[in-house]
Amino acid sequence: MRTGPKSITMLLLWIGAWGHGAQAHGPLKFNRVAVTNDPLPGIGSGYRFGGTLTPSMNERGAPVLPAGFSGPDGTQSGVLMRSRGEIRLMLEAGVPMPADPTDAVYLSTRRHAVQGRNRMVSLAYVEDPSGRGFDEAIVAGPIGRARVAARQGNPAPGVKFDFRGMETRPVTAANGMIAFVGQTGPSDLSDRGIWVGQPGNLEVAALRGEPAPGFDSSAAWHQIRTPVMSDSGKIAFHASTTAGAGIFTKRSDHPVEALVTTGQRPPGLPASWSFVEFNRGTSISPDGRLVFSAAAQRNDAVLPGLWAQGESNDVRRVFFANDDLPGAPTNARARFVAHPSMNTNGSIAFEAGFEYGGGITADNDAGIWVERNEQIQLVAREGEPAPGLQDDVFLKFGSGNPQSGLNSRDQIVFSTSLRGAGVNSDNDVALFGWDPAGGLMMIVRAGDLFDLAPNDHRTIEYIDFSSEHEVGRNQESGVGGGNRSLTDAGKVIFGLRFTDGTSGVFTTHIPAPSTLLPFAGISIAVAGRRRGSVAGAGA
Repeated sequence: MRTGPKSITMLLLWIGAWGHGAQAHGPLKFNRVAVTNDPLPGIGSGYRFGGTLTPSMNERGAPVLPAGFSGPDGTQSGVLMRSRGEIRLMLEAGVPMPADPTDAVYLSTRRHAVQGRNRMVSLAYVEDPSGRGFDEAIVAGPIGRARVAARQGNPAPGVKFDFRGMETRPVTAANGMIAFVGQTGPSDLSDRGIWVGQPGNLEVAALRGEPAPGFDSSAAWHQIRTPVMSDSGKIAFHASTTAGAGIFTKRSDHPVEALVTTGQRPPGLPASWSFVEFNRGTSISPDGRLVFSAAAQRNDAVLPGLWAQGESNDVRRVFFANDDLPGAPTNARARFVAHPSMNTNGSIAFEAGFEYGGGITADNDAGIWVERNEQIQLVAREGEPAPGLQDDVFLKFGSGNPQSGLNSRDQIVFSTSLRGAGVNSDNDVALFGWDPAGGLMMIVRAGDLFDLAPNDHRTIEYIDFSSEHEVGRNQESGVGGGNRSLTDAGKVIFGLRFTDGTSGVFTTHIPAPSTLLPFAGISIAVAGRRRGSVAGAGA
């Protein structure tokens, strides 16, 4: 997704220890996964790559590509995956899925997620040979052996009605657990709910109109949001009920529990404050701890903040609106705190924006921060000079749709807009990396040249680095049990569309200090600067 003005996507990535204050990060090496018209011998003779919108990886860094391709039978599509050094077809559109007992025919993927080595869940369209027509479905299981777990028109487990449709982005865990939001109910009424479990053994966790925990016995579910999922299959979601709102969790074989609810005193604030709203993001760490943004109220004041679970699962205050943040003006007050993520170390990344005044304007009112060992440090603030570019080109992002995610190394990669001298609609987006010691560096920028091979120079039109497909388990982005744009080993995957109409998928590792040497191979020229090299078919 191209990031427009006042928007940013974030993702934590192993970038390497570049040294304190380092800004000269050296060239990067890019690996070519697939480019338009590349041969696909792993599928068969005469097959060639078409393109993909949502590149991602499994936990070992193997690219997973819902993609189009061409072959002797014409244009086709499916889910591709690099396996044993070749791109192979794991799920083909237009043919029955081998592991599905109903012989359902997979048609296309709307949203997908991969966890572990090969566990996939997809919001997809399917049909069957009986001529019933195509339906929305949740397709889940090992890639290559996926089956329909839930389907529009089929009975919804735990209720007396059929599924009327599937919503948002399903999530999965390495153990095969899945969770998704679906619609059910009679023809004149739609009830939204969350289903969770193993494919073939789903249960309804929350359903509009049914009793909800955390309040008195009369409370019933009302608005239910997209769940996130930990590595073990624990889910978390925020929802409103007829008695108030809250953050809720569910572990396997346990009922849904309320973690926090409106009306409660927020930890770390005086008793005169109470939670009033949960709407800026709930995230879950791989080991099942939560971090969430919320609003608290005292008299007429309603202010945002951030809270998280510690190792003992107690909820603590991470940041509140009146707290000072590194890199922000003293006494600046936050107007939003959004899109947090937490990793297994307990580190937390989040975005915040400030009220105007005292030098804060629309050009510098937002930033990204990370808390490590309960110490907060600045990652990037809107209005800063963009590293790797001339001094009068600046970062431009805000509260549009930023998302964040953490890996185990506390590193960040984000796509953001730019403003300043020479910036126009052709070159106003770039991909950056950040390291706690090394600061910011630029990876690629729209409008720059990308040299795929000698005498093959293509101009970047679009950078495909979407928050929907990150490993950070953030409810607003629909991930958490979702896809990886990076691995803990430091590999990041992204797509590029070029001005000649072709596109490609590439990976890179951001080098550590010991590797900051010129690379052998085919060089990449980026706006006249030597940025690294492309390897032929690696991933």
